[in-house]
Amino acid sequence: MMANILLLDRAFSNSKIPGLLSILLLSLLFSTPVCGQRLLSFSSKWNNQLNEWEFETDQSATAGEIRMQWTIQNDWTDWNISMENESGRLRLKWKDNPNEWELRLGGEIVTIRTAWRDKYQEWVVTSDSGRFTIRTVYGNTLEAWETLNKTDNYFGLYTSWEGDPRKWTVVDEMKEEVSMPTKLAVAFIAILHSIPR
Repeated sequence: MMANILLLDRAFSNSKIPGLLSILLLSLLFSTPVCGQRLLSFSSKWNNQLNEWEFETDQSATAGEIRMQWTIQNDWTDWNISMENESGRLRLKWKDNPNEWELRLGGEIVTIRTAWRDKYQEWVVTSDSGRFTIRTVYGNTLEAWETLNKTDNYFGLYTSWEGDPRKWTVVDEMKEEVSMPTKLAVAFIAILHSIPR
């Protein structure tokens, strides 16, 4: 990649905009994309409420949070996401269809659908990063989830303490190319459908 950048720089060095191109290339090289981070855990912000969550990555102890949009109405279908300098939403795509969700964060749109209509133990998450299926490990026990592909792009999560949905441990072995919005969608849809309401 560096050789390609040097060739481009040489090609444009005789043009009238060499400084602009150099600045653009340097900003691309030194920008820090959200890809490459690994999720480590999710935990509820408060012990007695499950409508605000914090998540941790290998690069930050408090990488971001997910909060219920309409707390007073107790609306579980609409959530705000904040991470670093970005904000987004996770919500039902259609108010009358709990089988399809959408996450928008950092210019990326992630679609989340049940694998089978009205069966909330298996979800298919689709984004520019790929297509991932996450399901419960033990049928109707909602305390442990994992992706179907266990050798490549494995992602699993489980409650840190049995019977307590306030803290989740994440095993993130997805490739670095998989975006953080995709990982958040995979994890939070599982957590959301494991919370007793």
